[in-house]
Amino acid sequence: MELQFERFYRCTFNTRDMKYFFTLLASALSLSLMAQITLTTENFPQAGDTLFLAVDNAPTVTLTGPGGPYEWDFTTLQAPFTTEVVYRPASEGSAYDQLPDADMVVTLPAGGEAYYSVENDELLNIALNGTAPGGLGFDLLMRLDPPLVERKAPVQFGFSLIQESSVSSAVSSEALPQEILDQLPITPDSLRLRMTDQRTEFADAYGTMDIPGGSFDVLRIKRFEIREFHVDAYLSFTGWTEITDLVGNLEPDSTLQYIFLSNEAKEPIAEVTADPVTEEVQSVTFKSIATGPVPTTIVPVGSPLVLAYPNPAIFDVRFEFINLKPGVYHLEIYNLLGVKIRDEEYRIKSGNQVEKMDVSDLRKGTYLYSLRGPDGKAITTKRLIIIRP
Repeated sequence: MELQFERFYRCTFNTRDMKYFFTLLASALSLSLMAQITLTTENFPQAGDTLFLAVDNAPTVTLTGPGGPYEWDFTTLQAPFTTEVVYRPASEGSAYDQLPDADMVVTLPAGGEAYYSVENDELLNIALNGTAPGGLGFDLLMRLDPPLVERKAPVQFGFSLIQESSVSSAVSSEALPQEILDQLPITPDSLRLRMTDQRTEFADAYGTMDIPGGSFDVLRIKRFEIREFHVDAYLSFTGWTEITDLVGNLEPDSTLQYIFLSNEAKEPIAEVTADPVTEEVQSVTFKSIATGPVPTTIVPVGSPLVLAYPNPAIFDVRFEFINLKPGVYHLEIYNLLGVKIRDEEYRIKSGNQVEKMDVSDLRKGTYLYSLRGPDGKAITTKRLIIIRP
């Protein structure tokens, strides 16, 4: 069969056909290369930059396989607010005296700080400062060794990067919350948090992306990351002993992201978070453009609240819970006479969460929605408008 196929191939393509075939192939390759972009340091944030980002926690977008050029339509993304990410000089950070090599600091939406430096055309995350992960409840400066490369230049389609980093930071028992000490059979001299981070990245696709308010030439970076945490206790008569199973909730954390970057913006045009196993899209963070349909309401960093969208709503409304501590919350809806007509209970597992509510049974008009925390106190009260077609 192979010999017959070879004869057929030779008989079918004569010299003129072969020249034509290779001309078409060269043209196709040329067009493909022209459609690609090369990421440069133009997309690196600098001290003084403010990035505007929105998050859709219930997106209806479709990812493609690797390759390109593609045309990604993400114009269906919705978000009730815009978050400002401000890159400030590192000297304004609370831990700068311990990080003199840092160039910039960012206050994180969930609290804490991230420190960055720029070296050899690389944007490096060198340290995190704030509450320790896993619900441990104490503050810690975590220096990454070596730093993690957040952005690099130049980067083209086919680029790959494998990184490993670790953290080892200790805190004395005097700085530990009592609830942590109560979990231990004996009070240690100090605790030590160890973290290992394994990250692989691959520039696997390219093309153009449309988001609410704009269109951009993008390169897609597929990033898979695994973080593992361990806690050690120090006793003078035993030295360091691992006690990870006794404190906190420190299961390994795996994340899968598709990051769409462009030289036309400092923000990621879109950053898709997907389930690491099924690759089902879970949320999309995207560049917020004031001229588009995304609201320009700016949410203060760390402020707990809930926002409704779309608002006005017709049949369904999404409630976005922002910067909340884990716990049980009640979302109450009142009419303008102050009569409670809906009381929904939600268990918030992390800082941000979105819940969908059917409001098709509510009459057209204006209502109030109020969020009550685990202590029963009202956190915020806002207006909700119901319309009918």
